[in-house]
Amino acid sequence: MDSPALPFDILLLIVEMSPRQTAAEMTLTCRTLRDGGARFLLQGVVSVTRGPSVKSLLLFLYSDPQDRFKYLRSLEVATGSLPPKAVDALLGLLSHPLLSLDSLILREADKLLNSKPTPSSHHALSLLSAFSALTTLRHLTVEQCDDKTCILLSTIRAPLLTISVDFTPLTDWHVPEDAEHRNPVVLLANISETLEELSGSNFAIHPDRLMYDVVYPSVRTIHATSVDESMPATLAYVAAFPNVAHLSFTSPLNDAAARSESFPARLSVLRAANKEAQRAFGRTWKCLEEVTGNVFDVFALGLACHVPRLRIIGDVSAKLLPYVRDALEDTLPTSLAVTIAGATMFADGTVANLLRAVCAQQVHELELELSFSPSEGDIEIQAVLNDVLRTLGVLSLRRLVFTVDYGLLTGPNASHRSLYGWFCPAEKQLDGLDMDAVAELFRAALPSLVDVHVHRSKDRTGHEHRLGPVGDEDLAAFSDNEGGSVGLDDGLGHLLMEEDDDGW
Repeated sequence: MDSPALPFDILLLIVEMSPRQTAAEMTLTCRTLRDGGARFLLQGVVSVTRGPSVKSLLLFLYSDPQDRFKYLRSLEVATGSLPPKAVDALLGLLSHPLLSLDSLILREADKLLNSKPTPSSHHALSLLSAFSALTTLRHLTVEQCDDKTCILLSTIRAPLLTISVDFTPLTDWHVPEDAEHRNPVVLLANISETLEELSGSNFAIHPDRLMYDVVYPSVRTIHATSVDESMPATLAYVAAFPNVAHLSFTSPLNDAAARSESFPARLSVLRAANKEAQRAFGRTWKCLEEVTGNVFDVFALGLACHVPRLRIIGDVSAKLLPYVRDALEDTLPTSLAVTIAGATMFADGTVANLLRAVCAQQVHELELELSFSPSEGDIEIQAVLNDVLRTLGVLSLRRLVFTVDYGLLTGPNASHRSLYGWFCPAEKQLDGLDMDAVAELFRAALPSLVDVHVHRSKDRTGHEHRLGPVGDEDLAAFSDNEGGSVGLDDGLGHLLMEEDDDGW
């Protein structure tokens, strides 16, 4: 047979750069591309989303186990419950001696772990035992975790470096002891020596526990979302994760929560308890470099240590500024990121009063976002900029990132512009604003500035709650599409080839 028009190394490069379907078809053309191209089909995250795709993957790997198993380094199982024969296939994959997974992602973890093999299966292990026996794993993500997954987390043998755990939320009728089944400090004790990064959602803690015996000396990053109302338990995390540098606690709260009569008092009690516990035991974080959270979360932490970078996420209205001030007093940051909800807070001096406080005077780096309110469509933008310049003049800033977000001033969709022009006068002014000229205004008004960046945005994300019910109807719904994974729904079994006499 004639030689290919291009050298094989060039063809392999084309396989590597091609979409998966094209790469699969190219590997069918000859033995060299079949053998050399397999690693490109297995690179990245290999995802199985249905029972048949588990068997397809296994057949593909078994067709050349010596050269293919070693390329399977990251696996995502997103099937939920599996039929018995698919469980048999998955057990065959997990128990293969050549398997050397580095990363594992389990979607709908509890449903998967409750799946049973066929009665006649020769595999002695259950899925739970097979996953916990993997020793090469360094990165684990598990979602929709309940009782079965908690057993996996407490028995896994791999020396994990990172773990992300999405617990199912606790119900309203749970007893305090149930919280420990959502407590990573307790569940992950067997990997306490190696773990470096912890993330997840719906973390909880027993309300009466102040500290635990287990310590995670290498954990430097914690990112927890939708935490239980018992969180944050500051002292317990200080004791368990003493060397944390990056801390993010975000509960599912927004400005509406502050309208509850009981919420401010409950939040203050939690904050006071956290501060008193740190004082009584003389313990707080010493390596903390950055804290991220909404204003309520940072307030409730009641930190007793200097934090160089404080990032407050979510819109900050006038009624939330006292919480911000307390958070600044706790952390005394030199770098602050905050979003102010409404230009009028600059005009009436509300923000300036906050920044004049002693607790804010050490801020030298500021990431400031101004999110215009829906009622500010007729506002004069130059006047707003003057108010912002006057406000920031109370600080000795060296670096400034200023973003004007006017997504709430725009119409519900893009089509209205071609029919009716701009939605409001302020939108027209902001669309025509010269960002470079605005940056020069800041440099001229704030002589201490060394670095300044000015941006504009029409992103409504995170601001929609200020629109009320009408704004909710305007939001378009998009399905999640996670990139970077290789789907196997259409199977890899078709790549099994018989070598002909010429090696093609």
